[in-house]
This record gives sequence, structure tokens and C-alpha cells, in this order.
Amino acid sequence: LHGAGIDVSLFKGGGREERSYEVVVPCLHRGQALTRLLTRWQFPGSWRTPLASPYALESWTFARSLVRKLRAGYDVVNLQDPLVAAALLAARNDGKIKPNVLLANGTEEAPEFLARFDYLQELDPLGVEQLEIAGIRRKHWYVVPNFVDTGVFCPGDQAAARRRFNLPLDTYVVLGVGAIQRQLKRTDYLIQEFARLSRASQSSALLVVAGARSDETDDLKRMAERDIGGQFRFLENIAHEAMPDLYRAADVFAFPVLHGIYGIALAEAAATGLPCLVHNWNRVSWVAGPGATIVDMNQPGSLAAMMDKLRNKPAREAASVRTRQWAVSHLSTTRVVHQYIDMYHDVIETSRCLPGGSST
Repeated sequence: LHGAGIDVSLFKGGGREERSYEVVVPCLHRGQALTRLLTRWQFPGSWRTPLASPYALESWTFARSLVRKLRAGYDVVNLQDPLVAAALLAARNDGKIKPNVLLANGTEEAPEFLARFDYLQELDPLGVEQLEIAGIRRKHWYVVPNFVDTGVFCPGDQAAARRRFNLPLDTYVVLGVGAIQRQLKRTDYLIQEFARLSRASQSSALLVVAGARSDETDDLKRMAERDIGGQFRFLENIAHEAMPDLYRAADVFAFPVLHGIYGIALAEAAATGLPCLVHNWNRVSWVAGPGATIVDMNQPGSLAAMMDKLRNKPAREAASVRTRQWAVSHLSTTRVVHQYIDMYHDVIETSRCLPGGSST
């Protein structure tokens, strides 16, 4: 957006202001000892407060600091975190800030929550359809996906990428990306299915899981050691700039999430031309496009069977071409950025027609 000439600010909760448009917003981080201490002791009704969890406290403190920075000079604030969005919407309704709050629904929030917002960004066409089915429809709701830089996330030298991560050159590599935990990212399911694959085939294979560490990571490591021995690598907290090479190092990408919305890792893998295995859930499969391999990941053995099928190199190559083409034509920066600009202009124009609407 900045490169397209738009006057934007990127508010972030840590690090340094390394670019002219970046603004650091002080807040408590979920991994800090103080945050863990403050949220350690729960009491009746605490789930309704910022002390409900480290994530809730992080979001609450970030939102409070952000309100002070949004009091002047902005027309639209666009974000995906639902807790921060709710806090900013309350601040706007109370007259504390003027920008219109545009929530990008990246966390599959309930229709009743989404209905609070005059401006909503769905990340795929199916999101608005689901809201209409639920009987909720607003005029100022948009369909604009997250975008991925397809010039950075693109096919490349697999052998060089494997050397970077010290992965064997002659092994079938299955990659999973996401927080190393059970409930949402289902790392345990991925381990179980890879174990089925290993037992069914004599050919060498390696499971690589890259993502943020969680409280369950060590337990999942023990599970992998028990079920698949030395045929796995957990790569924790990989720098984002290293991710294009990690995708290139793999043969297939397994995304075992059942009901998520717009996995950014899935979009990056697709842009890199990595054959994608996704659950039979249309909001997930839309991101990977028509080149994706659809799997019923509620059925034990289904993912293992498809991973085995994609050992076939010609099948992988065909899927790679289709997946890359979809990402370039639907998810690339050049394709999507102008959609964001049009969306912001529409929010600014239509807000003038709403009660109390104004534009700076």
C-alpha cells in the first residue's frame, strides 16, 4: 500500500520502527512473565475481562495504546484481531476515535459478532455467503483476500533450499506450517497420518513441521519420536524471510486444519508452487485453488493415502503448475492491492452517509 502511494501507518506491538510508516504500540506480550503472572489466577467472571488469558491481556493493552494513536489523522483502521477490533469499535462508538473500524474476518467469528461492524472484510467469497445463510447482510461488506508476494514466494532451487535447512536431498519431504499444537493446527493428526504413510511404504520420507512453539510442543515431539522415530524435524520460530526456501525444500504441503479461514501459510505454499493437501472445507480449499488435493481429514488414513499418492513426481508437477497459477492470478500483491485501495475509498465515501459519519 505504501509502495502504491497510499498514506498508511502499520501499527505493531513490538520491534523497532524500521520503515517510515511503522509505529510501535507499547503493550504487554503474551509470552512475558508479567503477562503470565497477571493471568495465572482465574476468578469467577474473569473470562469476561482482559485477564482471561495472555492473549486477551496482550490484545487489551495493545488496543488501549492504539486508541491514543488513532485520535487524529486516520480515516480507516483495518485489522484482523477480533478482540482489538471490538475494543476499537467501542472506542469509536464512545467518540474517542474517528476512524472507521474495518474488521477482516480471519478467525471465523460468529455472525452475531460480525454483525456489530458496519464495515467487514471477508477473505473469500464463501464468507459472505455463510453470513447471508445466517440471515445477516450489510451493504458495506467486502470480499478482499490477504495477498502474498508471488515474486518472493515462488518456485526455486529445491536442492539449495534443502542444504540451507540440512534436509536430505533424496527423501520425500512433507511440510506442515503452523503453531506446533493440537487443537487448531492439529500437529498430532499430521504425525499420526505420517506414521501411517511410513508403515505402508519402504521408501524414505521425512515430516518437517515449522511453527511457533506452544505449551504442547515438547509433548508432540515425544509423540513423533515414539510414532515415527527419526523421520521428523520440528523447526521452531523460523524467521519469515527464511520461509520461501522452506517451502521450496518440501515436496508437498499438508494443511490439516478443519475449519480455518485463509491460512496465510497455505497461500504462501501455493504461491511457491508446492502441491497442497487440504481438508474438504470450501473456505480452506479456496485459498489453495483448483490444483489442491482435497482430503477428508476427519477420516483416519485419508491424508496418509494422498501423501503416498503424491510421491508420484509427474502428479506433483501438474499440481504445482495449477497451484502456482491460481496464486498469481487470485492472491498476488499486484492482483489484490488495488482491491484494498478501492475498499478503503468506498469505506471513506460511504461513512459520510452514515449517522455521525465524517472523513478527514
